[in-house]
Amino acid sequence: MSISEAAYLSMLARSGRTEREWAESLRPDGDPAGLREAGFSYGLDRFLDGLAARLAAH
Repeated sequence: MSISEAAYLSMLARSGRTEREWAESLRPDGDPAGLREAGFSYGLDRFLDGLAARLAAH
């Protein structure tokens, strides 16, 4: 799942919960920074894998 930061902040505002409360509803450890870091790392890995594959094909 990938959403823009603006969409993420809008979703939080509409939920009426803090970022920590929202994160805890997803995972018991509920670390918002950890969730963001994991999502960023996953996306970056996919991007770099795709870039490496394209460069190797040329």
